[in-house]
Amino acid sequence: MRTVLKESDNTNLNFIPKNAEIVVSVNGELLLEEALATVVFQRHDPEIFKLLENYTKRNTEQKYKLFGINYLSQVVLFSMPVKERTIVGALFNLNNQEAFETNFRPLLSENQVLHATNNVGLIMTYVPQTNEIPLSKINFNILAKDLLDNPTDNNIDDFFKDSEAILKTWMNGNAKLINDELKYVTINTNINGRSINLSGTMEYTQPSELIGAEMIALNPSGLHLSSQLIPGALNDFFRSFLGDSIPELNGISVNYYATRVVKDSLNPFLPNADVLLQFKKEISLSEILESSSKIEYLEQNRFQYKGSELYFDQLNDSTVYIGKSDFKKLSFTTLSDLTLLSGDLNTITNIKGDGFLFQVIRMTRIFNSCEDFLNSVAVCHININAPVENRSKIEGSIQFKDDISALNALLKLGIRGQFFD
Repeated sequence: MRTVLKESDNTNLNFIPKNAEIVVSVNGELLLEEALATVVFQRHDPEIFKLLENYTKRNTEQKYKLFGINYLSQVVLFSMPVKERTIVGALFNLNNQEAFETNFRPLLSENQVLHATNNVGLIMTYVPQTNEIPLSKINFNILAKDLLDNPTDNNIDDFFKDSEAILKTWMNGNAKLINDELKYVTINTNINGRSINLSGTMEYTQPSELIGAEMIALNPSGLHLSSQLIPGALNDFFRSFLGDSIPELNGISVNYYATRVVKDSLNPFLPNADVLLQFKKEISLSEILESSSKIEYLEQNRFQYKGSELYFDQLNDSTVYIGKSDFKKLSFTTLSDLTLLSGDLNTITNIKGDGFLFQVIRMTRIFNSCEDFLNSVAVCHININAPVENRSKIEGSIQFKDDISALNALLKLGIRGQFFD
């Protein structure tokens, strides 16, 4: 297929901002190769052809004019901080700069700007937070022009110029998605037949403190996640439940089965899960529960929260259990990997309950398209290996059920959920 498709220059890679925190590139050439091989030649799926036909008919109106984008090159998405704000941008290689500017500009919202030069196009979006002073349109346009007038010399260019992956992701250690001790994370994503395959690297600023570390973990069941890498948002979540005085987490192990919708205006979602928490310092779970105003009743090793009965136990001074299962019936293992995600992804859309909110969720197009997509997955297995010096490997795959193409499943998700509209 490589001899058929013309390889394209990726000039837009020269304009990735130096202060970008997250960068994602989509390789149009490789994506088209997989589409031709899978959708057309190998796996004839009448439903996908019908969906594509309807999508084409739906999107032939004026606003879907040709945008002058070279779709066989890489499209680059990035986020970067600007004066304590976050800007999201997209860099395109163009084959018709005039069409890009003429046909895209009328579609821009008030918080978006567009700039193009030397057949590279840039669209940036700024979403202000509540009570935040918006970035002025003039300064926003100046920022966009400045980015394209000054090519950058980034150390990450070589990673993106290696084009042997459909999707490439780079995150620096300042990104809010990851821990501060990280230098960067790189992930390559490829689609091949029935599988989505991941490979990558996590590099630390210095030899990791987690070298040789092990954690107690639940034996995997349902959708399983065990991790010694803890983002700050996860600490905040458990502090909202157990109180601000609890120490920081050192590890977490979860078997997730479903979510129940409850009558709570602030947090109407209650996970049905078994959770093992390891903290950096000592903790007394029974004392925390006894003093909590959120607990409806408390007995020996059991309590009620939002109408659900939960079990709890204390394994040692810094490790506790909270969950739907009786602690005595659980089994455990030891994990040396930094992170393991495995099991049944369709538990994510296993939502139970009643009432208006539950009915609304079940009726949404996005929920139903995600549910269909996750039901087509056979198994997921992703792990971040134990570090060697200052680096860990990322490996994983998402396998789809027999006779289901990974790309077809992704296309159906995008079209049914109207993510491409």
